[in-house]
Amino acid sequence: MIILISIKKISDNRKKILILGYSKILFKKSIKIFFLLLIIFFLIYPFNLFYNSFEEFVISIFGIFELIIAYLIYHILRVKINEQLQ
Repeated sequence: MIILISIKKISDNRKKILILGYSKILFKKSIKIFFLLLIIFFLIYPFNLFYNSFEEFVISIFGIFELIIAYLIYHILRVKINEQLQ
């Protein structure tokens, strides 16, 4: 977008339209990142309720196994979400 603003050959009206389009794309990607972080939080939070500290949860063998399962679920959801958005 910075390069777009510095180009003199493009009219101001065209720049405004392009910047609006780029802003929409950036907003959609930001929303996707936010929801992916929420999914990660909601996948890990229930596992964390069973343990007193998160460090003990992550270091234990059972915790590593649960995190792998949570990652696989997250990965499958991410692929399905990306398929729907494109």
